[in-house]
Amino acid sequence: MRHHRPLSIALAPCALALLLAACEAPSTPTAPPTAQAARTAAPVSYRVPSVHVTLRQLQAGRKLFASHVRAVGGEALTATENEVPWSALVEHMPAASEGWQRALVVHYGLDAPACRLAWGWRLVAAAPDSSGLLPLRPTDHRAYERVGDSTVAHDEDAWLWAHQLRPDRPTYAAAVELDRQLPSDTAARWEPVRPSDPRRCLLPYDRELALLYADNADEFAGKEEHLYAVLACTAELRADELHDEPYVAHTITVFLRLKVPGLPVRDLITDAGGGEPGRAFHLRGADYGHLCPARCAAVEPR
Repeated sequence: MRHHRPLSIALAPCALALLLAACEAPSTPTAPPTAQAARTAAPVSYRVPSVHVTLRQLQAGRKLFASHVRAVGGEALTATENEVPWSALVEHMPAASEGWQRALVVHYGLDAPACRLAWGWRLVAAAPDSSGLLPLRPTDHRAYERVGDSTVAHDEDAWLWAHQLRPDRPTYAAAVELDRQLPSDTAARWEPVRPSDPRRCLLPYDRELALLYADNADEFAGKEEHLYAVLACTAELRADELHDEPYVAHTITVFLRLKVPGLPVRDLITDAGGGEPGRAFHLRGADYGHLCPARCAAVEPR
């Protein structure tokens, strides 16, 4: 599956939900005409994003996020990663269903200046419809959030209103501003979040996150209860039909962390992993998620 085409930047992924009910309306997007031109013109110092993320790419994506996404008024955002026990992440995952694949959706929220990330689930059709896209289907309409040592389930629409959309509170839509330009010699151009900016990120489970777990199983064998998924705010250059030119987008990257009491915390992501045949996610992270908008009701086959 594939989403806004990442161009030539370091890394990928965070996104959220229904800006308006119209966000969920089916659409038939076309390939962005500027993507190839931007891919050619981008500075060579940028690395092309990867589904299988190295530590260096993760660091670059975090750095790009920090320099291009902030609270209104210039304050840096805090709490830009969410550490979730793997068992809690998959506890409410829908059962496998014939003709559908599962996908994790990460919603962007804010209690300025702290980021709030909630997650939920979608089903993605295994075969495209007449538009050539893969339709999405919601599951339990819940947004799950880690609060202290507990996982709290919210009504998805209520969570989105409270932390992403409400205009009179320091929510994501009201209190975040972005510099969508590539880093260059020109002055930053900070602007409020627009309806066309990503607000959630969807990452395939069966073909990506499940492999992230399986490919690293020998790293945490016997320690599964101490395994965490880290949802990290990152950024990369994207192009899509909602924007006239390539732009820096807020994205999400997922990697694994092992926290065994009495031992140092260990992030299972390096620059050396992923080289073994059949273990592309070994000591790597996962990104290149589908962003909504523009992919809210359907995604591109990958």
